[in-house]
Amino acid sequence: MMDPTRRILLHVLAAAVLLTGLNALKPIHADDPVYLRYGAEFAAHPLDPYGFQFGSPLSDSANATLVPPVFEYWLAAGTLLVGDNPTLLKLWLFPFALAFAAAISCLAGRFAPTLRIPLLWLIVMSPSIVPSFNVMLDVPVLAIGMTALAVAMLAIDRDSWVLTLLAGVLAGLAIQTKYTGLVSMAAIVVWCVLHGRVVRGLVVAALALALAVGWECFVASVQGESHFMIHLRIRQGHFFTRCVRLVLPLLSHVAGLGMATALLGMAAGYTVWMVRSSRDSAARTATDLDVVGDAAADAALVSDAQSRAKLIGLALIGLVLLVVGGHFLVEGAVGIARTLGMSDRLIGLTIVAIGTSLPELATSIIAARRGHSDIAVGNVVGSNIFNVLLILGASGVAGRIEADLSTVALDLVVLGAMTAIAALVIRTRDRVSRVEATVLLVGYAGFLTALALTAG
Repeated sequence: MMDPTRRILLHVLAAAVLLTGLNALKPIHADDPVYLRYGAEFAAHPLDPYGFQFGSPLSDSANATLVPPVFEYWLAAGTLLVGDNPTLLKLWLFPFALAFAAAISCLAGRFAPTLRIPLLWLIVMSPSIVPSFNVMLDVPVLAIGMTALAVAMLAIDRDSWVLTLLAGVLAGLAIQTKYTGLVSMAAIVVWCVLHGRVVRGLVVAALALALAVGWECFVASVQGESHFMIHLRIRQGHFFTRCVRLVLPLLSHVAGLGMATALLGMAAGYTVWMVRSSRDSAARTATDLDVVGDAAADAALVSDAQSRAKLIGLALIGLVLLVVGGHFLVEGAVGIARTLGMSDRLIGLTIVAIGTSLPELATSIIAARRGHSDIAVGNVVGSNIFNVLLILGASGVAGRIEADLSTVALDLVVLGAMTAIAALVIRTRDRVSRVEATVLLVGYAGFLTALALTAG
């Protein structure tokens, strides 16, 4: 069996290689020519990087175009090594892809360890990352900034000042890759404060700002004005407004991943909490009833290799049959519904929802008839939590989800109301009677009727 650390490293490497390869296959477009031109100029005169004219048809000082230096110096080194071939220069960006994938893996391993590898692939291959790599600044600043954050967290864990200083250097490089890299420095300071390491946070911030300001002073000495101050000055509005506008590009490009990733993190956290709670509860029950010996005997029976293999096989076969049956049911029903002119919303709330819930329905009915109430209720509750957190979160990371609140507001209200009613029923009597179950069924039938009348 492969070592877990080695397995994670292989996934990180594979994700970085695939991201770099896909980027290399894309043609030069958008702002790529601008950054390639600046990279060539940085290579020609590295001590006076903005000492040329740029623009068409009217040229101006290169310092007047917002192009911070770190990424351009890397392109300049690539230009000196492999020439000006765009494909080779894109392959030269592999370290940024590798740093980005490694940072995602480290942060996912910390906040959502059970989803570490899926999160790595979903984020690296997401529509917010693959199209925006190119020969531009967005992915490099994320790679350096998130690496700085991961190193700062590790520095606190290991109480290492060397890693703290490294995090400060990386945060400074992130700022001079794209000025939105200031966000990574702020995140490090917040993390340090929350963990009672205020001095470390201040050291990281001081070092990062010293590097960034030092570079701006160098540019000012050569060009007469710093790169940052030029672009802060030419933007309209008050000083605070201009500062905010420097951060907005970060939000427009990658903040869409935030909510989806948060949902996945909550799913992982909920799963870990449930597993630990169930283990603690089982241990307490065994102790209170003084049946430790019996529990050990039962565990020995279950651990029998042949029985375990049979149970796993039956569970997998049942799962496959449920999924395949639900798939065919949904496909056929959706086809019929479309021929009847039903809207996508109505199809999703009725046919698709019912079809994909049939496995849970079958499982809960069988569990209830056999007296396994915890499975019957847990299946329903767990399925809903899984749908909201994991399914919606993974879908949001993998692709853009658009929803008009005005069209789903009533559906969300009904969802909240029915959930509250179900919780109240279970809470008051610790069971669901046939009368109460009938009320729930009638409520759902009323919802379907309202949907049909509204659609009609």
